[in-house]
Amino acid sequence: MDNGVLSSYLPGSAYETVLGWISSYPVRIVISGERITKSGDYRPPENGFLYHRISINRNLNNYAFLITLAHEFAHLLTWNTYRRKAKPHGHEWKDNYRILILSLIEKNIFPKEIEHALINVFVRNGKSVHEAEYRLSLVLSEYDIDYSGQFLAELVPDSVFSIRNGNMFRKGDKVRTRYKCFCLNNKRWYLVSPAMKVRPVSNALNFSENVSSSPTIYKQKTHL
Repeated sequence: MDNGVLSSYLPGSAYETVLGWISSYPVRIVISGERITKSGDYRPPENGFLYHRISINRNLNNYAFLITLAHEFAHLLTWNTYRRKAKPHGHEWKDNYRILILSLIEKNIFPKEIEHALINVFVRNGKSVHEAEYRLSLVLSEYDIDYSGQFLAELVPDSVFSIRNGNMFRKGDKVRTRYKCFCLNNKRWYLVSPAMKVRPVSNALNFSENVSSSPTIYKQKTHL
């Protein structure tokens, strides 16, 4: 990706820092369309590829884009040191992610409310970490400028909603920290963040689709 294009997705004060990250490794960054199950993705230089590959959703606001990029770049650093000896979200990755985020906080890149939410996730430890991550998502969503709607967590069970690309879903049960949602377009189940912005269609829809007893579930790989 052209560095000028990348800079348009970042807070202005973060560009030089990010440029320092990516100039040290052979990495290709791709801007992707919205994906309901993840905000970003990392692929190592394997299977014939000579460079690391990071993709980030184009619909993220600048601060969410930067945090997602740090998340994926932490995967790059972890793979570069441990290859596949480290778990995808093991303590090695967590350490790298924390270092990257704290370096951004030290540079005063984020507004105070985002900075405080990040500190609750990356500095304070405890059983409420998932709640802290959810609150971070809520704070970040306040900087979205091109999409109105409600948070998925605000919808009642069985609500039907649409997302930015027009696909429609039915909200199901909560599975740990995410909601199981059935896509009415492709008849598949997805695990969706409670902080995702959606457009409600109906809170009471007769749902009579024939759903397999063993539906396919796609787990989100990016957690903010």
